[in-house]
Amino acid sequence: MISEGLQLLGFSENAANIAAGGALLLAPGGKNVYIKGFGNVNNLSFHRGIKPNILNSAGNYSKHVGTNPNVFIQKGQIMLQGTGGGFQGKVYNTGLKATDFF
Repeated sequence: MISEGLQLLGFSENAANIAAGGALLLAPGGKNVYIKGFGNVNNLSFHRGIKPNILNSAGNYSKHVGTNPNVFIQKGQIMLQGTGGGFQGKVYNTGLKATDFF
């Protein structure tokens, strides 16, 4: 099921097989999102598909990290990090598993 959704966004079938604990980082130039243990993911697909799904599932995160946090993965869990407006550097554990979205 996850694999089918990712294929619709242009990902390979292996996208759902991200290693637990992989790190999510923006690649230089902002054209891709890099997931350690998986590889590059199209930036547009991430920001228009995956990230909104994560934020919609993350609960009341905005009072902790603002409305447009960075997303990263730590030990298989999706984390959100504030980027400004008094939220810079603050981290929120969503309790969501990376394997449910990647």
